[in-house]
Amino acid sequence: MRAAEGPRADRASGSRPALPRRPSGALLDVRDLTVHIDTPRGVVRAVRAVSLDVFPGETLALLGEAGCGKSTAAMAMVGLRAPSWRVTRGESWWEEIDLLAAGEGELRRVRGRHIGLLFDDAAGALHPAIPVVDQVADAVRASGASRGRAAARRRARQALAAVGLSDPRFLDESTPSARPAGARQRARLAMALAKEPQLIVADEPTRGLDVTVQAQILALLSRQRSNTAVGMLIVTQDVGVVAELADRVAVMYAGQIVEVGPCEDVFEKPRHPYTAALIECGARERAKGRLLTGRPPDLMAPPSGCAFQPRCSLSAGRSGCREVDPVMEVSGAPSRPRAPRHRLGRDHRVACHFTLEMAQRRPPPIGPDQAAPVTLRAPRILEAKSIRYSLPPERRGGAPARVVDGISLVLKRGETLGLVGESSSGKTTLASILAGLASPQSGRIRLDGVEIALDGPRKPDQRRSVQVVLEAPLGSLNPRHSVGRILAQPLRMHGLFRERGGAWRVQQLLEMVDLRADDAGRFPESLTSDEGRRVGLARALALEPQILIVDEPARGLDAVAGARVLELLGRLQRDLALSMLVISDDPSVVRHLADRVVVMYAGRIVEEGSAADIFTRPTHPYTRALLAATPADDPRLRGRRSTVVLEGDPPSARALPPGCRFHPRCRKARDLCRGTDPELETRRIRQSSACHFPEEGELDPRTAPGATLA
Repeated sequence: MRAAEGPRADRASGSRPALPRRPSGALLDVRDLTVHIDTPRGVVRAVRAVSLDVFPGETLALLGEAGCGKSTAAMAMVGLRAPSWRVTRGESWWEEIDLLAAGEGELRRVRGRHIGLLFDDAAGALHPAIPVVDQVADAVRASGASRGRAAARRRARQALAAVGLSDPRFLDESTPSARPAGARQRARLAMALAKEPQLIVADEPTRGLDVTVQAQILALLSRQRSNTAVGMLIVTQDVGVVAELADRVAVMYAGQIVEVGPCEDVFEKPRHPYTAALIECGARERAKGRLLTGRPPDLMAPPSGCAFQPRCSLSAGRSGCREVDPVMEVSGAPSRPRAPRHRLGRDHRVACHFTLEMAQRRPPPIGPDQAAPVTLRAPRILEAKSIRYSLPPERRGGAPARVVDGISLVLKRGETLGLVGESSSGKTTLASILAGLASPQSGRIRLDGVEIALDGPRKPDQRRSVQVVLEAPLGSLNPRHSVGRILAQPLRMHGLFRERGGAWRVQQLLEMVDLRADDAGRFPESLTSDEGRRVGLARALALEPQILIVDEPARGLDAVAGARVLELLGRLQRDLALSMLVISDDPSVVRHLADRVVVMYAGRIVEEGSAADIFTRPTHPYTRALLAATPADDPRLRGRRSTVVLEGDPPSARALPPGCRFHPRCRKARDLCRGTDPELETRRIRQSSACHFPEEGELDPRTAPGATLA
């Protein structure tokens, strides 16, 4: 990424000259921004005539699916672009400066002092060999906010303390990359805030983080806006982040803004079919059975007329959508051509031919789940008893890392068991042990009534019975093999390729995960994250397993792709009668799929029970904190929702606290908690928890994932 250089020499010939800035009062005023990207395949029209403004003290969210042009637009607005990007039209005004026409020195002055940038890979922005406090101090000095190294370091420590970082071991050590992702994210946020900017541009500030860390970051951003009246432009594909933080939301599709307005108005009465689909997919519990199908268009050859019409149920059979591109109009006004208005302002505006029809539509009722309930008498297909797994000490005399510490659980035939907890709680390690990918030091595992040897390889039929879909399946796919060859490989390894139908079986697997037959010829580098997960799922299903273990099925996916993957998993579980173990740090993912839920913290089970009980009547404070940290689906809940920001990070497996492992972060901790480790005890029928002072009563319905107002 580099700054835009010089006057617009790269703009299309004949483009209109820069206009003088309008007196709007906005911090950032963008008009008709158009960006083309040169690729070996052709020109991608990534951003098309985007206009928006951000006011002091306001948070504007730019929302859309992956690949819709959000990040490209946001970076171009502040004068950053890759060498292959061409800004062919538009202005982006900061005070009296058009950032798209400014020189390098002027851009550095504006961005360095007035605009704080928080990129998608904020954790990767930290230098792995420079102490964090020095990195923040360097940013302060470069911005001119403080002169002198000592003053810059003082200001850096103040900024780090403001985001909850005061541990000298983290601030002064030379390996910040070894610290938890949440701490690194807060450090990068401190770097952006230390120079006291007037505008913060944050690109996916919470992607890939636990819900507890995400809640911390959102609370920090909200507090910063309240205390300093800083303006914010949040680029995100997470509907929950928008509902929690945004004052206004601009929805992007295929490089264009299709709807913009006050956040509550847009969520309560979406006027564009795409916006309505995004909101429904973001509310995973309410999205069952009515998900957005199809894929975004190829921006090298976008469709004529409305770009959304190939996926839109309203446009079926209507030639107007295929022939005429709708223009932005105030919600409720008839769609008719007129001179463009650059300032979007505070109105609710939408680009759709059938805005009034959208206003009259009501979402279809949600029918009952068709899955047969798993009864108490269902046979046990997998049993684990007292599983313990530790890593050796890092140095002589050091403590081992107790990653999994005495876990016992049961998976019944045809059941989906959800395993939820923060990162580093031991979930993935436990799943690896159950799948035979790691060997515990002690414990017992029974698969379909047969005890499995823990110190040796499993038999072929046992390996086939349990298959795993990894969190990042693209990384596990051989980049030199086609998708078809990847799916055929497990069949060939077990001598089943011809027996199961050969190439026909590969095609069947692709169809099972909603991929096309011609996708067999593609290579991993051409797959999206969504498609990579589907290929990983198809590979796991190739051997017809009895048990499927799925790790973080929706992490990193946008609302539409995540909801479709979860719907696919639920359908496959029902159609194939699979027993499934779903692992996630997001309670809403587990709630969508699970019959029963196990909550893990620091290598232990702290609560388990039916999904209905866990999500409505949890008894452990940690479970309640996880549910409270999950973003709301409705901005009207903001301020009325009893959120609890869980401070701090889970303890290190090498330095576990005495007594209850959760007590350093628990608001109810007492002396008994600090000295005595609680046992897992039955609280209700089919519900147990490990807490000396369990919570009583049901949750406020607005606190649970998927909460909304009637």
